[in-house]
Amino acid sequence: MEGMTSHVAIERNIDWHTAEVRDRALTVRLTGEPSKEWRARLEAVLARLDQPGNPWGRVHAKKRRIKVADVRDGYEPDLRHFLEAAILQTNADFAADSPAAADERSEDDQRMTDAFRASADSPADA
Repeated sequence: MEGMTSHVAIERNIDWHTAEVRDRALTVRLTGEPSKEWRARLEAVLARLDQPGNPWGRVHAKKRRIKVADVRDGYEPDLRHFLEAAILQTNADFAADSPAAADERSEDDQRMTDAFRASADSPADA
């Protein structure tokens, strides 16, 4: 997840109420306003999860939507699961990178974190 610049973890989801298939192509909107970094990560996750022989064509993450080419009848649940898994992974990647995730630690964990960081301020004894 190098290079991610997410400052606030805002989950994006698929708005299945907007799903529409035309000429065997599925288009469905995403909730929220996905950043370029989030969309790029989603594209990478989709590429990693894609398997030869999937019963649908290429999946593209656009600015506010996902488009899937060549959807086949009867595979709607499989495609839905595939897309939901990609969204879930992308959201998890950004949540782990957010400052808010770092704040969700116990007082003991925070005290020990501070102790380790304080040792970085002084030169180590050689």
